[in-house]
Amino acid sequence: RSQLGQLFDRINMRVTVLYGHEPGNHDELEVQSSDTVKSIKQKILALHSPPDWANAVLLCLKGSDEYFDNKKKLAQCNVQDGAVLKLAYARNLSTIDKMEISCHRGDAERSRQELGKSKRQHSLTGENWQSM
Repeated sequence: RSQLGQLFDRINMRVTVLYGHEPGNHDELEVQSSDTVKSIKQKILALHSPPDWANAVLLCLKGSDEYFDNKKKLAQCNVQDGAVLKLAYARNLSTIDKMEISCHRGDAERSRQELGKSKRQHSLTGENWQSM
């Protein structure tokens, strides 16, 4: 790699990383364009523990929903000096988690169907459903 290319890889930058749901939750970080996405996530996690339910962390430019790959360098993600990044906590679902959600959705759907049947039965018998 040329010296110019190596120099470009080491550009110092200052970025703001937003995290959590509170408006004031942010950190200013001194980073290099050669830093990986994973290293930025690790810096924030070292400062602020994730919620207990989270088992994944996502990072993207503020206003975007295209999350960066952990192995990419900030320069490859078009992150520039002064950029505002958004860090989001997430949960990767296991097969069991997915099955539980599916079951709950099925229960909710059955409840909606039963409620709909009850409303139809009451309207057929002339009862006022809303007063019950």
